[in-house]
Amino acid sequence: MVHRSHNLLFNPFLIEMLRGIERAKKSGWPVALFETYRSPARQNILFSQGRESPGQIVTHTRGWHSWHQYGVAADIALLREDRWSWDFDPERLSKFFVGEWIHWGGPSDGPHYQWSKLPKLHEAQKIARDGNGILEFWSTLKAP
Repeated sequence: MVHRSHNLLFNPFLIEMLRGIERAKKSGWPVALFETYRSPARQNILFSQGRESPGQIVTHTRGWHSWHQYGVAADIALLREDRWSWDFDPERLSKFFVGEWIHWGGPSDGPHYQWSKLPKLHEAQKIARDGNGILEFWSTLKAP
């Protein structure tokens, strides 16, 4: 299941992403948040795509190894007349999002953005997965 809920994102990250979307739209890009939170199960399904199951490889990380599981990553896409499209140059679009608080991993990451002030993944796992959950993890993050 693809989650697009804004409630499942770290609020400062959401605010910065919405600012980027607004800037992109003002320049004629009909961009929207395609996927916000991603469950570990969905992450594993996407990881198997192009490896154990048919399709193109779309991710290089398994469940709990993607920042989507922690509410600090999102994928964008173009949304025209209720149809999603990835037919765009991600590098040209990145200029509307990248800044002190938002990181884009480059062309290999395509439409993926994440919070730039993140701890080591094993630290996030310990708090969010093995500790008291995502809200506790969010409370440890730096924000403007």
